[in-house]
Amino acid sequence: MLDEVKKCILDAKRNKERRLIVLAGNAREMFKLCINPIEREFKGKKLCFVSSELNGNAFVEILRNTDMECEFFHYDASEDLLGTTFDILVMDMRLGVLPNDFGRLISIVRGPGIILLLVPEMEKFKNIITLLHKKFVVYPYEFEDARRNFNRWFVEKLFESRGVAIFENGEIIKRITPKKKSVLREKIEIPEDRIFDRKIYKLCLTPDQVNFLSMSANILKRRRGVFVLTSHRGRGKSSVLGLMLAAISKYLERNEKYETFNVNVTSPRLRNVLELFRFFKRGCKKLGMEFREKSKNEITSERIRIEYLSPNEVRFSRADLLIVDEAASIPIKLLLASLKVSPIVFYSTTIHGYEGCGRVFQIRFLEKLRKKTSNFLEYEMTEPIRYSKDDEIEKFLFRVLLLDAEPPDIDPEINLGDIRYERVKIENLLFRNEKLLKEIFGIFINAHYRNNPNDFGVICDAPHHSIRILKFKNIPIASIQLAEEGSLGEVAYEMYLGRIYSGNLIPDRVIKHYRIPEFGRFKGKRIVRIAVHPSLFGRGIGSKALKFLENELRDNGYDWVGASFGATPKLLNFWLRNNYRIIHISPMENPVTGEFSTIVIKPLSDNCKKYLDMVEDEFRIKFIDSLVDPYFNLETDLALKILSSFKTRDEKLEMSEIQWKRFFAYAFSSLTLETCRDVAYKIARHYFLSNKKPRLSRLQEEILIAKVLQAKPWSYLRKEFKKKSTFLMVELRETIRKLAEYYGNGIYDKEERKKMLQYRRLIRDRK
Repeated sequence: MLDEVKKCILDAKRNKERRLIVLAGNAREMFKLCINPIEREFKGKKLCFVSSELNGNAFVEILRNTDMECEFFHYDASEDLLGTTFDILVMDMRLGVLPNDFGRLISIVRGPGIILLLVPEMEKFKNIITLLHKKFVVYPYEFEDARRNFNRWFVEKLFESRGVAIFENGEIIKRITPKKKSVLREKIEIPEDRIFDRKIYKLCLTPDQVNFLSMSANILKRRRGVFVLTSHRGRGKSSVLGLMLAAISKYLERNEKYETFNVNVTSPRLRNVLELFRFFKRGCKKLGMEFREKSKNEITSERIRIEYLSPNEVRFSRADLLIVDEAASIPIKLLLASLKVSPIVFYSTTIHGYEGCGRVFQIRFLEKLRKKTSNFLEYEMTEPIRYSKDDEIEKFLFRVLLLDAEPPDIDPEINLGDIRYERVKIENLLFRNEKLLKEIFGIFINAHYRNNPNDFGVICDAPHHSIRILKFKNIPIASIQLAEEGSLGEVAYEMYLGRIYSGNLIPDRVIKHYRIPEFGRFKGKRIVRIAVHPSLFGRGIGSKALKFLENELRDNGYDWVGASFGATPKLLNFWLRNNYRIIHISPMENPVTGEFSTIVIKPLSDNCKKYLDMVEDEFRIKFIDSLVDPYFNLETDLALKILSSFKTRDEKLEMSEIQWKRFFAYAFSSLTLETCRDVAYKIARHYFLSNKKPRLSRLQEEILIAKVLQAKPWSYLRKEFKKKSTFLMVELRETIRKLAEYYGNGIYDKEERKKMLQYRRLIRDRK
């Protein structure tokens, strides 16, 4: 055993790669044995130990007695460890591990480095109840109902990897396959023709970083443009962006144009940009410049000020330069808005990774940028910073977490009549048809900007999740992930009274928000994700998939099918076009994306339809009366889309004589909206709920929503509609006049109206 451990260490050092050692079974005794050669070869180096339980952990005590610099963490800290670097990683996986955590933690080890996994005996490990199961198993299922696919898949990939050695109870059951030849890192050459200080280039670790700095200097010189930086994880994107900002700060010392150069940095989370801040400070030190950390969000140096803002905040900001890090994890809507923030914008994103896949970013956003932006540069970094280019553990990580999944190649000219609908078992995909598995997940990844390995783990093991696909000539062209919900029995009443159960998202919202515990007895399916091959968007394939699914569920006695998603006009169009009803919108917008989570549903049984008719009717009243708050920040076009989806009816408009007269005075005379807001609100509300209404233009409807129902200031409307306040005021009064003439016909005095208009014109002419 010791010889094999030494072989792993030597192979890792010779190739500047990582090697992974699995200790299965009596891991404590094996750990004592193999930690000695690791300690000798990595004396004084940094070791990270991660476990779900640190108190009383025997491995912690063993490591405290070594000469290595050991740090101990709970798995909950895995996100915080991104951007840190260690030489050895020990993962206590005796209770399993979340796929997200595994992906993050493997990335913090540099080459040469060793990763130790502590697990039960291999057969037992395949069948244990893991942290993953405890996270997603929901009522009415028990932990024992969870499938055991992910760990089986994980073990299978361990045995297939060249860079993995496995020991079980002291016996070698798998050896590594040593490499004969390592891939050497390319030599770094500092360009002679450069704008940035030579010292900053000396901090670069790869030619990729040098090339990026040189290219970014050109955009700075032109003072306008868009730069897109892409790579796999661990290529040094964030660090080189930090070095670039330090170089800019030095460059500005010789440039009098800017008194203070303002840089905004955004990313899904502040921790995503900590590496950028760290290398900015490192660059400043190298260049002999002082810096000041005003807060965890803000840092300044010489004539540059750098501030972190969330993606939702940054769209309302202005800056001389904007950096959008991990852009693939940000909705396209916010990315497009970010283009208006600054004349110089840098987008950095991971193409494949556990922070979110960059394929949607590449397909949907980059194509728009290339067409619209004249000064546009892009660069892909390929060489890893921390380990060799051909690292075996990176290959293993990509395989085991499907980070390299791609949709299949397909001829876009397909015959929709030849499409076949299939229910596929995850076990068959994992262990009999890996190619199809990767193609299905490739379609999911391409269609959704938020993807992570836990999604894969849930599909593998969650007893209530399943997959449907559409095939054309045996090639998948659409994927659907489903979750079983409902059939809650007595639990529904407990939820009604306030008890919290995880899962069952749609029944939970109906029971809690509409106080209908009876809805919990209905059986339904929630569509977690529905995705179409990127070459086939706009062909009606998603709608066809829904029809197939609805027919299957109806035939099998289901009462409803629904979905929950971050609302955009395009997504709502899709669901409304397929006759799904909006029944709930979260009262809080997502702080990262700015989207409001929305639930749509379609009844499949007559009994369920009766309840959903009642829910929909309640929602229309609740929504329109909540536009001023909590839906104040809801985009006007989205609010109009939702209001237009309601079933209208013959509503009665009740207003007193004085209220009517005040309304006419605003429509035809000199009263302002501020003095008549109460009656304007009543009329606007009636317009959207009633089936009797005058014809208004889309712009007039949107102004009515934004100003009267949401009570937004004129300054907000000016930005949203890109029109002057005076134009908007006139257009709103014209809209109110149309409503007054339609709803007030037979109530107001026409002669009085004529005189009011004459006096109004007279006052306007005097001004």
